[in-house]
Formats: sequence, structure tokens, C-alpha cells
Amino acid sequence: MPVSSSEGKRALLIIDEAQKLNQRLMEQICLLSNIGRKEVKLINIFFVGQNEVLDIMKDGKNEALRQKYTVHYTIEPLTESETQEYIKYRLKVAGSKTEIFNSEAIRESFSFSKGYPRLINIICDRALLTSFVLEVNKIGEKIVKQCADDLKILVE
Repeated sequence: MPVSSSEGKRALLIIDEAQKLNQRLMEQICLLSNIGRKEVKLINIFFVGQNEVLDIMKDGKNEALRQKYTVHYTIEPLTESETQEYIKYRLKVAGSKTEIFNSEAIRESFSFSKGYPRLINIICDRALLTSFVLEVNKIGEKIVKQCADDLKILVE
């Protein structure tokens, strides 16, 4: 049943970086999830985090909480073409009207990030900052490689 109160409002607790939760916090969250009436659940809990969240939920100590979750979704890494579209979209939303990363820079961003959006964001953010400091208008492969080296992101 949907989360509701006597006023018909819904409550949702979103826990970001859930892979960092310790056992004590997981127990507290489990207690929160028990709040409600027989037929009405008063709070929904939404865990967001890296894949390690699944390992935490599989731990026997979290059996009661695991039995209460109904859906989980894993975002797979982006492909190279999806990475290109992702970078272009993020720049457009930020207000860019020109192409800032050339195709080699995007390919290098994908190579270092393996398509993981968090790493794409980190590499591109560093590349944008570096290009600003160097007063470069177009980001190429060399800047992205330098940024990845600075961030200690290793290529396997």
C-alpha cells in the first residue's frame, strides 16, 4: 500500500551513500520501517548507493530489513556512445552552447571511467577546471589523461 497519513500525505526517506551505513544505523532504519498501522505503511525507505549496498542487505543481521524491500535496481556502466551523450547533456544543462570536449577527450573519459557516471563526472569536472586554468577552450585527450593521472585512476 502507498505511504499515507490521515491527511493523505506520503512520506519517503531517501538514504544516499547507503553503502556507508554501519550495522547500528541499519538497525535504526529497520525500526523506522516498522512505524505504521496494520494496513498502512507510514514511511517508505529508498536506499541509494554503490553495489556494496546489496552486500550489506544480504548480511544475515539485516534479514528483517531485507524482507521488507520490494525492488532493487542496478545502473549498469554507460557505453562509449552513452558516455558521449551523457557528457554533452550535462554540459548543455549547465548552459554550454558549444562543444567543449573533442571526440578523443570523450573517448579518453570513457576509457578511464569505464562508463561509471560518478567517475565520468569527476574526470570531466577536473578537465573543465584544468582547461580553465590553462585558458584552453577545447578539451582534448591530453588534458583528460593528465586529469586521470592526477586523480590516480588506473587503467587496467
